[in-house]
Amino acid sequence: MLIHEVINGNITEVQRLLDANANLELKDQNSLTSLMHAVKQQNPKMVEILTNFGANVNISDNLEDTPLVWASSMNNTEIVKILLEKGADPDKGNFTPLMWSAFHGNVQMLKLFLEYRANLNSRTHEGWTALMWASEKGNILAIWELLKRGARVNMQNNTGQTALMFASRSGNFATVGLLLKKGGDSTILDFDKKTALDYAKNFQHKDIIRLLEKEFE
Repeated sequence: MLIHEVINGNITEVQRLLDANANLELKDQNSLTSLMHAVKQQNPKMVEILTNFGANVNISDNLEDTPLVWASSMNNTEIVKILLEKGADPDKGNFTPLMWSAFHGNVQMLKLFLEYRANLNSRTHEGWTALMWASEKGNILAIWELLKRGARVNMQNNTGQTALMFASRSGNFATVGLLLKKGGDSTILDFDKKTALDYAKNFQHKDIIRLLEKEFE
């Protein structure tokens, strides 16, 4: 069976089965296709073979995740590149591929998604953006790239939090400074009536408290 050979990484046998018209979109008991397994195994050669034969790159699993979401969550730039070249949609999925690149701070991958016109400001069901993830993780180069390309700095998630609040909570001084410089608004309140300064105080990040208090003056 094709899926079995893909999992085993048996390229010769996979090639033989494909030449004999094996069903590329057949799913196993977990609703995963051969391509999904190739991505899961992080096997770029196998991904290339299957996509060359026309495997559906935009298929989703039960959580709305596509092969591209998986590859970006595993921080595998090589497989991401192959999937994008084969027409994978960079905006498909709840936690989008762009968000994963921001989460990992992988600027090379992030630039790839932007080249393929990924939506900079898309949100998860909870309202999180790529910029929020990068700010939460303190990935300053990813933040810089997102802001340079037009990410909206003051967007709020479903509980009213902004990228600046996440950066203040995480205690990353350079990140807070960059967000402020790029128009981050320290006066915004979340739905609990808290500002970025309140988050810095909660976690006793003294240098950030001083920086944000200066903003208020």
